[in-house]
Amino acid sequence: MDPFNVFRVTFLGMLICFNANVECGTSGCYNDYQQCYDANVKIERPQSLRGDWTSFCNAANTLDSCLKNDKTSCGLNDAEPQEYSKYVDIATDSKKSCKVVDCATNGQKCTASLASNPKCTDINNLKSLKLAEGVNCCKIGTNTKTCLQDCGDNNIISSDPLLRQSEALCRGYNDYCSGMDSCFADLYQKGGFSDPSTLCKNVDSFIACIENKCANKGQIGRQTLSKIREVYKDICGVVVKYPTVGSCKSFTSCIENAPSLPGTVTGNIPSFMSARDTDRWCQVAKYYISCGVAAKSCNLGADYTSDVSKVQANTNQTCTGVRGPCPSVLGCLKFGNTPIFRDICPKIPEFVTCTDDALKGCGDGSRVNAAYSLSDVKDLYVETCDAMNDELYQCTLVNSCLDLLLPLNAGDMIYELSDQTSWCRNLNRMLKCTADVSTACKQPKSVHDKFMMLYNKVIKLCPDDQNNSSGGQAGARRYFQLKHSTNFIGRST
Repeated sequence: MDPFNVFRVTFLGMLICFNANVECGTSGCYNDYQQCYDANVKIERPQSLRGDWTSFCNAANTLDSCLKNDKTSCGLNDAEPQEYSKYVDIATDSKKSCKVVDCATNGQKCTASLASNPKCTDINNLKSLKLAEGVNCCKIGTNTKTCLQDCGDNNIISSDPLLRQSEALCRGYNDYCSGMDSCFADLYQKGGFSDPSTLCKNVDSFIACIENKCANKGQIGRQTLSKIREVYKDICGVVVKYPTVGSCKSFTSCIENAPSLPGTVTGNIPSFMSARDTDRWCQVAKYYISCGVAAKSCNLGADYTSDVSKVQANTNQTCTGVRGPCPSVLGCLKFGNTPIFRDICPKIPEFVTCTDDALKGCGDGSRVNAAYSLSDVKDLYVETCDAMNDELYQCTLVNSCLDLLLPLNAGDMIYELSDQTSWCRNLNRMLKCTADVSTACKQPKSVHDKFMMLYNKVIKLCPDDQNNSSGGQAGARRYFQLKHSTNFIGRST
């Protein structure tokens, strides 16, 4: 039996269930339920809201009727077989999905915007969209998801590729303001942020442009963009005064693991939106300065050390409350370039121990201030790993749920994986999604209940982190909880 499918009407099933005057499930009490299931199993469940659901929904209704007929002769003392209950859950869940499809498509309640914007439904071409077009697609995807939730089910949301993509890659799209496109277009024309020297040539005018174009939007982060411009003027003053810093190996090797700058992760709405986030600019600034401190070993000049120390002190004052860097966390990342949840499960305890030790060495300023620790979250991950089974891992829908959405940039990953609130948010999403699709993956209700129990434990542990919260940093936004290898919005503006 193909674990990725739910129903397929076989030739034998058609003879059993659709032959004239022959009705499944009429021969006794719990005698025919396996026959009912086998007759209607394996019609492929559409993987998109826009697929043809007719055969799938017909099979779901047939299975439901067949199972009900198989129970008509049962008495009060006839125990319901476990497999019968499992098949009833599958039929019920499938009919519920069909009801949602009917709500969303036949009434054109949810799909009208998607239908009128074909650019937003072609995932292969999403990376070629302009920034403003991508933001519009994000809005459409979010509205479609809300509409489907109002219809009454999350299974289609979890299984639809477009909606999964938009949820992961559109975080923060509401922070877009008209005119940002021109700021990025001008930046790329001037060479972007390809190296420290180019960064220093372009960063002031770029931040000033964002500040001007988004003047009517609220502030994101602890500081104003004007203050951030002052921070980078100080940093760039050192780069200009000591031009050989760019060839210092201690500095360049350190910079390689710095957090990504705004707009440098192509095809990623959050990367663009981070241009407005002053806490993000502060994170990058603190990291660059730590690399500047490391460059003291290159003997760049008599006053270099005192100049870097002054800039560091001023930056720390301006960026008070923003996490400092902890490059040594990089040594704990042993998950590989494309981490899969099943593979990292046994590695999580070792990672947490290693990261805790690294953060101790970097000082409290490198930690996220939250009411719970990485160790607390680790225990919930271990429970989740123990709750998984081979059938769940083999189900396409569950694999989509278990996508860790980790950045590939080392600097971004250092910040993400040393942040317990990021782990909490990821686990919250994965558990709810797995519970929602478990029945479609032919799992009994007990599996759904187990994952909902774990989901509720996560909410209890980190209740403030369920709505893209600041992760212990007031006003900060979570922007890089995504796979940077997946393009969404290209650099074309």
